[in-house]
Amino acid sequence: MNKISKKNKGFTLVEVLVAAVLLSFVVVGVLLMSTTSIKSNHYANRHTRAIVLAEEKMESMLKIPFDQLSTYTTEEEDYGKITNHVEFRRRTTVSVIDTDQYRITVTVNWKSQGKNSAPITFSIVRTR
Repeated sequence: MNKISKKNKGFTLVEVLVAAVLLSFVVVGVLLMSTTSIKSNHYANRHTRAIVLAEEKMESMLKIPFDQLSTYTTEEEDYGKITNHVEFRRRTTVSVIDTDQYRITVTVNWKSQGKNSAPITFSIVRTR
């Protein structure tokens, strides 16, 4: 009567360990995908904000009368200097091509985890 029947035996230790290992692989995989997704979204957000900052500056430079462009050379807006965008840096350069043409270049980059990002650069040639 003390014999346990095979129907009531339950799981063995090996079966429980195998199930736990398989479950841990699934959980780790989901966590890695979530982390990658969060990092990608963060990068995309920063990249989009950098493009918007470059476009805004380029638009403001296009509003300046052509004859006044000669007074501009290089403008640096370092980290913390752009309102509401403290982690971004923007550099605007106006260079003379000839008397009727200027090249306007706007470069934006940001810091992420202490490292500078690859720059986002817009450049146009403005003619009289």
